[in-house]
Amino acid sequence: MSGRPDETESIRRFLAGFPDGLKAARQLVAEDAVWRHWRWRGLTLVGRSAILERYFDRLDEAYGDYSFEVCDAIVDRDRVAVRGRFRGTFRRSFHGVRATGAPVSWLAHDIYRFERGLIVEAWFANDTYTVAREMGVIAPDEPWPWCLPGS
Repeated sequence: MSGRPDETESIRRFLAGFPDGLKAARQLVAEDAVWRHWRWRGLTLVGRSAILERYFDRLDEAYGDYSFEVCDAIVDRDRVAVRGRFRGTFRRSFHGVRATGAPVSWLAHDIYRFERGLIVEAWFANDTYTVAREMGVIAPDEPWPWCLPGS
């Protein structure tokens, strides 16, 4: 048996909040939480206020009507791995990309670690190719650079 604490009930409450769980999750971010995303290129958000401002507030501004549907969740004591679908309307500029007003949808693969009923760590791996397509950054039929012939 692992020495990690059992946070299963906290995780169940977290998952029960979806499809508005991302919005509800802001209440579960610990003061000393650390969030990472593979596309943030080394940027790590540390602390509740930074996470609320630089993650949640920006999502709210760009995709105010968004939802997150949990497709799969695997729970192991103090961690949950979530595969889900993000949906929203790209209504305001996001990271310098002009809003299109179009609906957007992509898959996300997130891992959360809980302590004392709060999220203390999170790792995100979204389908950034689809994100870029949906936001109009790249053409719908444009391949990834490493998929080009001769690359």
